Amino acid sequence: KLNIGESLSGLIAKEGKPVISDDYPNDPRHIPEHREIAEKYGFQSFLGVPMMRGHDVVGVINVCSKEAKRFTQKDAELLSSFADMAAIAIQNARLFKKLEKEIGERKQAEKNLKLAHSEIEQLFTSITSILIGVSSEDRITKWNKRAEEVFSVAEPDVIGKQLSESGIEWEWDRIRGAISMCREKSCKVNVDDLTYKHPDGKE
Repeated sequence: KLNIGESLSGLIAKEGKPVISDDYPNDPRHIPEHREIAEKYGFQSFLGVPMMRGHDVVGVINVCSKEAKRFTQKDAELLSSFADMAAIAIQNARLFKKLEKEIGERKQAEKNLKLAHSEIEQLFTSITSILIGVSSEDRITKWNKRAEEVFSVAEPDVIGKQLSESGIEWEWDRIRGAISMCREKSCKVNVDDLTYKHPDGKE
């Protein structure tokens, strides 16, 4: 791993410009490890260009040759064009990977939310007492099986309606007072001995 500005590749990354070396093994800008590699494989010429994305360097592409003075400015321009396309491909791949991760996380969150909703629904259904959910606008959001049985009103017939439109005849002043207190204090409020009329008129 190279630091920015270290050896030829690091210099390219630092300055964002192509570098041509006609005497690769003896180039003083080398670090010892790279000089040893050049000598080992007989490389004589070096061409390196930055991979640019806008004004940012996202990588470096290097080409080595065993021929002396192998590379020209035209070679640098050609390799730079290829490097720019490679930079776009790499950036797109990174964005795709990021998007893929976000989609996966979103799907997992949706799955968890559906599971939690299903568990709440099962719990709601299993409650043997009358349970009615009301929104901040006093619209009915929940109406369990026990409520259907007691009031003889099916859930689809009341969901979305105002609580006062449910058709239930009971002590509305006490109901409204309890709901208001619950919202103001964000606490549970019990309403004991609440009377209501069955559809047959019995209390």
